[in-house]
Amino acid sequence: MRMNQQNQATCVTQCINTVYRQNNSLQFYNTKEYSV
Repeated sequence: MRMNQQNQATCVTQCINTVYRQNNSLQFYNTKEYSV
């Protein structure tokens, strides 16, 4: 049980990090487009 909770927490963290990176990339591209 403890292990499953830990794995879930790690998965959630990884998912958040992936989404965060994707959002940063989108913001970067949007900023680049607007500045040109």
